[in-house]
Amino acid sequence: MQAGGELVQLEAGMGRTNGIALGPDDKTLYLTEARGSPVGDSSDDEGQRIWKYTVDADGSISGKAPFFNFATDMASPEAEIDSDGMRTDVDGNLYVTRNGLGKIVVISPAGNMLSELPLQTITYVTNLAFGGADGKSLYVVGRCGSAGWGTGSGCVEMVRVLQPGREWAWLAGQSVSTTPATVSPSVAPTDAPTSSVPASTTAKKVETTMAPSPRTTQVVPQPTNTPQDTVTDAPTPSPKPCASEWQQCGGKGWKGAACCTEGLVCVASSAWYSQCKKMQQAPSPVPPTPPQPPQPPSPVPQPSSSECFGEWKQCGGQDWQGATCCDEGLTCEAWSKWYSQCKKSASLLQGQKQQRRIRGHTPDGFLQPQRHVRDNGKVLLQGSSMLQTAEAKYEEL
Repeated sequence: MQAGGELVQLEAGMGRTNGIALGPDDKTLYLTEARGSPVGDSSDDEGQRIWKYTVDADGSISGKAPFFNFATDMASPEAEIDSDGMRTDVDGNLYVTRNGLGKIVVISPAGNMLSELPLQTITYVTNLAFGGADGKSLYVVGRCGSAGWGTGSGCVEMVRVLQPGREWAWLAGQSVSTTPATVSPSVAPTDAPTSSVPASTTAKKVETTMAPSPRTTQVVPQPTNTPQDTVTDAPTPSPKPCASEWQQCGGKGWKGAACCTEGLVCVASSAWYSQCKKMQQAPSPVPPTPPQPPQPPSPVPQPSSSECFGEWKQCGGQDWQGATCCDEGLTCEAWSKWYSQCKKSASLLQGQKQQRRIRGHTPDGFLQPQRHVRDNGKVLLQGSSMLQTAEAKYEEL
């Protein structure tokens, strides 16, 4: 609505819109949308979303962008559960009611789920507001217990949080952050027991000072002969200590502490159980890596002469990447196209064969028994000049 009272449509063509909230600087608008009544599939990525807009100086909106998706951004999909009323705190964190799960989901300005605030008396929560002397009391309303639509009574439940609300800070004259912080809120210790109020009860109007000063009591002198009645305040129940890491902090029927110690948040694993865990910080953006110029390919090292292989070592074959040479006196002999091996040359082997056949050679001559000869006779070798002739005759036999 414009200043003159004229209604202007800012967005159209959406599903069921419900919760709406402004950021602490009035330049960001959050809006819930549901596709389906109700949404049938908890994993439907178009079922339950929150959109983010930029609010221009003239009141128009632009830059529509997805902010949070209850099908993909939660620990387990929750698209079938409606989102209802929303509020922001002075740091820009968004508090979203989950109508049917009895909790408040806290989302950072960057769109990351920070914590879940479980409720003790309300399952179908519908709206919320910040209040209290310091603005850190979050008052939540809805149907008492698990009463169905249009039945039961209305309840009010209070949860302590770490930051005051945006509207409360304005009313109290406090400054509101224009640069959203990334501190994760958690449930703070409760100052007083949470109470439920039936919807039919008419609330009394109570005027409170937003920045209260310490109370002082004026003592009026009384006559000493007049007995005075002594009036004492009723004792205030001590708050339950907050739970430590991994301890239970909420769930349906839970009667223990509903808060966590400093540095922890109460995270709901199911409707029946919530647990204190360490706060999750939003990941820091990773700067992009500048492109690197292509590097020239490294030359393939060639084997040096000192890398030749010894006897029986592989020296070749298809796809062989090693040396293809053999040590002196050896040759690279192919067994197949896949394998070649270093072996002694044929001439060297022939010489060794002759040395085994002829032993005890002297310049004057000798008698050498020859086996495998048909007549088993002996051959007389006279001097070194007869070596080749004797060998030739032997081969003929």
